[in-house]
Amino acid sequence: MLTLAAATEAVATARAAADPAALAAALCAFAELTPLFRYRAAPARAALEEASALLPPLADRKLEARCLLRLAEVLLCDGAI
Repeated sequence: MLTLAAATEAVATARAAADPAALAAALCAFAELTPLFRYRAAPARAALEEASALLPPLADRKLEARCLLRLAEVLLCDGAI
């Protein structure tokens, strides 16, 4: 099982590699592992918003669904919707 520290490292590695598919997957995994609290939803939300900008040209429906599902959860927790 991936830890939050490993997910953070995976994001940094994907950024350095300049691979949009790997970065989107790493950002989504990071957001899924980040604990959500009403006062601390920003890190997950920022990661998901960045990942969602990378997703359209990738055409990875499974990753897009994971990203959108977690984004909806974050927005609900944050009180935005």
